[in-house]
Amino acid sequence: MNNKSNFTELLQEGTNKIYFGHAGDWYNTPQEKKGMLVISKQYPGYNVINPNRKGYDKRYLKLGFDLFFNIIEQCEFGIFMPPKNGHWTVGIYEEAAYFHRLRKKVYVIDPATYKITFIKDPTNIKSYETGLTKRGEIHRRAEGAENEGDEELRELIRQMIDSEMPWEKK
Repeated sequence: MNNKSNFTELLQEGTNKIYFGHAGDWYNTPQEKKGMLVISKQYPGYNVINPNRKGYDKRYLKLGFDLFFNIIEQCEFGIFMPPKNGHWTVGIYEEAAYFHRLRKKVYVIDPATYKITFIKDPTNIKSYETGLTKRGEIHRRAEGAENEGDEELRELIRQMIDSEMPWEKK
């Protein structure tokens, strides 16, 4: 699996790109690796974009979901693997819905069988989890940064927590 710290393959003109959206509980697992392999074999000639990249946390904290939406705009279609509990996370649901709004195809890969199936309208998915507020997400990531000893990320998170958060109503 390619965990480069940048997205250089997005800059390659004329390459077909597939976005592999999946929940964080699949990151760095054999299932993620197998999902990438199945997609690559089923769509030869496509570059599979995996958002599980080293360094994406810092970009996500600065850009929020715009980071992923910008990547999605450069992809031909998306393939999404729901979490282990079967309920789509808010993140992959929003990514799939964004593909749909762009009139791009959305597929789901079954984590039990690795069968890839077209979804006509991902906004009709009823089985998804409610997500954290932006503040909750920042606090969750801050705890992770403290556990990992990432001082730069921890400082960025502290600054965001201490600053005004315009996405929250007062």
